[in-house]
Amino acid sequence: GVVNESSKTNHVKIYDEVSGTKSSNEISSMLFVELQQFFSKNVNLIIYCDNTVSQNKNVFMIGWFMFLIQKGYFPSIRIKFLCVGHTHFNPDRVFGWITNYSKFSDLYSVDDVIASISEINNVNCEKFEYFYDWKNYLINFHGKKLKGITKMAEICFFEGDPNVYYSESL
Repeated sequence: GVVNESSKTNHVKIYDEVSGTKSSNEISSMLFVELQQFFSKNVNLIIYCDNTVSQNKNVFMIGWFMFLIQKGYFPSIRIKFLCVGHTHFNPDRVFGWITNYSKFSDLYSVDDVIASISEINNVNCEKFEYFYDWKNYLINFHGKKLKGITKMAEICFFEGDPNVYYSESL
C-alpha cells in the first residue's frame, strides 16, 4: 500500500499469489506504476519504508532507486526506514482498516477483496496484474554492493551524483 501524504490519499494494489510473490520485484513494479500515476518528475521524492529486508531494504531496491535518479524520474530520492517495532506508519493503519473491514466478509476471489476494500473511505484499490522484470533489467545496474544496508536508517540519491549517501540514524 502507498499513502501519498501530500494528497492524503491511500492506494492499495492487489494481486493473487499466482501472479506474483512478495519480493522486491513486485514491490518495485507496483511502486513504479504508482509513482508514474501520481507524481511529477520535478518533485524531490521522500519515501518511508519499513525494515523488511526481502521487500524494501536490499541491494536490488537500492539499484532500482539509483535507476530512477539516473533516468531522470526524480531530481532526488530520500528513503527513510522506520525503526524496528514501529507502531505509527500510515500504510499499516490502512492495512488495519482493511483487516477490520474484511474480517466479517466472505471473500473468495481477488475481485471480492477489491470490492470490499473499495468500500473503505479514502482507500483507492485496484487489481495489479503485470509485474516488470526489474531484477533481470537491472542486473548490472546495482554498482558496488553496499555493506551494512540493514543498519541504514536513511539513504539518499541525487541527480547527477553517482554516489549513495546514507546514515544509520534519522
